[in-house]
Amino acid sequence: MKFISDNIRYPKDAWKIEKQGKVICRFVVEKDGRLSDIHILEGDSLYPSLDKEAIRVISSFPKWHPGTMGKKAVRTGFSLPVIFRMRGAKVQE
Repeated sequence: MKFISDNIRYPKDAWKIEKQGKVICRFVVEKDGRLSDIHILEGDSLYPSLDKEAIRVISSFPKWHPGTMGKKAVRTGFSLPVIFRMRGAKVQE
């Protein structure tokens, strides 16, 4: 969550209309820790530019520790909420 709060930038268009809320992103953590298939869960779209920003930030994550089964790394699905609140937000330039 710290990585998200340090790197997310509020899109200007969403800021102007005071759009706030939560989007839930779904992705796969690959065996090597890379993230793939990043998308917004159907029905959880908030606003196009906020959805796009959530995907951008998650795409920029450093590698994760992959899931394991026994001692073997496996692909693992993961859902992560990204919350947009205006108080103290960093707005895109």
